[in-house]
Amino acid sequence: FPTETVYGLGANALSATAVRGIFTAKGRPSDNPLIVHVHSAQALAPLLSDDVNSLLSPTVDQAKSPSDMASLRYAHLLQNAFW
Repeated sequence: FPTETVYGLGANALSATAVRGIFTAKGRPSDNPLIVHVHSAQALAPLLSDDVNSLLSPTVDQAKSPSDMASLRYAHLLQNAFW
């Protein structure tokens, strides 16, 4: 399956055993996170906390400032454009 590099290791990000195997194989420190690829917003939503999940559908109520709302709108536009 696709990875973020030309040569990469891939595993099921929902499997703790598989993720540990990637860290071990790469000799990667545990404080250096891995990238997780998802194919859609629907596939992403279950992986996020409720706070982050709510940002996928920005509303005026969530914005603490005009720049927050602009950032939320841009994130939503990018999400829609690339998914």
